Amino acid sequence: MTRHERPALGPNRPDVEQLMDYRDLLVDIVRQQGKGIRVARIGELATTRIGTEYFMPGTMTEWSIPNKQMETKVVRELRYSASMRRIGERAGRLLVLESDSVRVQPETFGTKRNIYRFSWGEDGEVFESEVMPIEIFSSAQADAEVMQFEPYGIKDVLSFDQERTAEYGGEYSRFVNPATNYQNDWELVDEAGFDGLLYRTDIFGKEILAEIAAYKSRQNMV
Repeated sequence: MTRHERPALGPNRPDVEQLMDYRDLLVDIVRQQGKGIRVARIGELATTRIGTEYFMPGTMTEWSIPNKQMETKVVRELRYSASMRRIGERAGRLLVLESDSVRVQPETFGTKRNIYRFSWGEDGEVFESEVMPIEIFSSAQADAEVMQFEPYGIKDVLSFDQERTAEYGGEYSRFVNPATNYQNDWELVDEAGFDGLLYRTDIFGKEILAEIAAYKSRQNMV
């Protein structure tokens, strides 16, 4: 099966209410951070889609213990981002990016990334519930790009990774590690799989809020 073919959904798919629970969880996380929900408006120059909500709660970062020179390194970066677009009165689409990067060698990150897409129609039935898993081994340098979901041409989710970029003749090209494993097939997400995503995102929200609170506490002590 190619990435453009849609596998048949079974009876144990998540329903719209569960998808809205995920949306509400992200709303709660970003609002507790003191952020608002990003919504594109007519006349804006940003590359966003009208009527789409963007949820960018940030990154939960773990640092190494300082060495004798008081230097530290990032040992893990966990991030979630998502967008939800209303289509008509009841139909809609939810896109989620889950990315967990762990330093596996002094200058190498291992990244497990899941790209989710969920769609439902005017009848309130979910007709698309899929995930594309990707595994990446790359250098410990940051990069960012907007993910484009083919064949729909939707640019809704901002992706961050540790792929190396190099400048050649004024243009940047991506270095792809030969150990990188891009699986081109979409896999079905059933209700249990979606509950796992909801649970991991909830834990992420609690951890990043605790990290922010600890940072503010340290700032107040200065």
